[in-house]
Parts: sequence; structure tokens; C-alpha cells
Amino acid sequence: MKNPQKVTVLYDDNCSVCSLSVDVASKLGGNGTLQFTGIHAQDVADFGISEENLEKSMHTIWLDGRVENGMESLVQITRMIPPLFPFWAFFKLSMLIGFGDGLYDFMARNRHRIGRTGKLMRT
Repeated sequence: MKNPQKVTVLYDDNCSVCSLSVDVASKLGGNGTLQFTGIHAQDVADFGISEENLEKSMHTIWLDGRVENGMESLVQITRMIPPLFPFWAFFKLSMLIGFGDGLYDFMARNRHRIGRTGKLMRT
């Protein structure tokens, strides 16, 4: 089996939905391949992504320099965590059908509202 490549995930650490998702993903695994970095907690300027783009969507950065964002990042993250495989299938299918990016953009634009109305609690 090919060795997985370490991936840095940049996410909005001021967002309760995002932070809860990162907590769940961290607990479920990823075989040490995922390194989650909050865009507000650390200096992320070295990644070369504008603050505006970082606020719009999560980004995955591979060791080879490849950068993905939005729904493609979700596809890659859920692919690397076996218990999240059903989500991978849904996210990948949504992209193939053509509504994945729109779904991600809607969720990303409303993430703070969703966090407040859903009363997400971190334990």
C-alpha cells in the first residue's frame, strides 16, 4: 500500500461548525496524515492564500504544493478517514452530478448562522 502524504487543512477556527468538524475528524483518525491549522490561531501567510479566500472556504495543502479548497477538500479529507467514507461517497457524487460546489458554498456562507441556530456544543 502506498504511504499516504501528509496534508495541512486550513479551516476557520472561529466557526463552531468548522471546529466541531475538525474535532470529530481528529478523533476518527486519518492515520496521522491530516494536520489541522486554524486560520485565526496561527500565521498562515506562508501558505500564500489570501485572507479573503481563507475566509471563504477550507483549504487542503499537500506536501507536493498542490492546493485544493471547498468541496474538493471535503472529498479528500473524508477519503482519508475510513469512518467518514459514506460522506466521501456523497461529496464525490455531488461533485460529479454538479451540485457539490454550490452545496459547499452555501454551507460555507452560512456556517456562522448554522452554528448559532444549531446550538452546536463542543464537548
